[in-house]
Amino acid sequence: MERIPARHLYLAFQEFCFSLREIFDKGLAELYVHTADPLRRLTKYYAQGIVDLSHLSKQLEGSGPKLRLHSEQQENSRLAQAQHLVSDLIDVWDDEVGDLEHELQLWDTLRFSTELRYHWSHNGILYSLLDWRRLCDNSQNPIFWICSESNGRRSLMTEFSINLVRVCQSQGQFVTFAFWDRPYGVEWTPTQLLKQLVAHILNQEPNIVISGPSVFDLRRFRNATSFDSAFRLLQSIIAMLDSIVLVIDRIDLCTPHPDPAITSSRQPLCTHYLCLSGRIRRV
Repeated sequence: MERIPARHLYLAFQEFCFSLREIFDKGLAELYVHTADPLRRLTKYYAQGIVDLSHLSKQLEGSGPKLRLHSEQQENSRLAQAQHLVSDLIDVWDDEVGDLEHELQLWDTLRFSTELRYHWSHNGILYSLLDWRRLCDNSQNPIFWICSESNGRRSLMTEFSINLVRVCQSQGQFVTFAFWDRPYGVEWTPTQLLKQLVAHILNQEPNIVISGPSVFDLRRFRNATSFDSAFRLLQSIIAMLDSIVLVIDRIDLCTPHPDPAITSSRQPLCTHYLCLSGRIRRV
């Protein structure tokens, strides 16, 4: 076998390397031609996307207050509509009902002269209230009835009622009330009491008139002339609330019922109040 000189092998290997380099350069050039332009366009689109995203973010930041303002305007419009409906409903009863906050301010101006030993913070009512709270967990009739026979010292009950209302309000508890010991010799009937409670609830929660059009109907309010019809109206409204505390002070001063067959004016009110009490939140 003829031997190939080493110089020839070197030249052949060098020629092979040159050919391989040419092939690699051509392949790299082809790869650059086919990929560089798409990569360049992709980079351009990516950069443009970042710019667009930045513009969108700035637009959203600028529109945030506008969206909040629009939402607040819608809420205010809804509230104004609800308050207008409440005013129309309450006006059906003329001047039979009063303003809740004004009523409480009138009673807040009173100065009670109750002796300390008779004051609700010392006379044992709080312990009874605590016991009642425990019993309420298993009771469907959560009524806390306070009465007094201590030589006519009735002011302690009214003072307790006022303080109870204020405490409920400070805790964010929905509360409405009625004080039966009216000034200037004004007397309430049981039906007037119920209308007063209805008006107080609607003034505090006007938005519920929009959620229950079948309940808040002008005709139904006009027809609420008797105790039973007014009570059914109050019961329907309370059923729409999550919870409520009703504070009724001096129920013993209820005016006589016009029906002589009813010997006690408190009988219809107490009977219906017991039925209603299942909706009253236990505090």
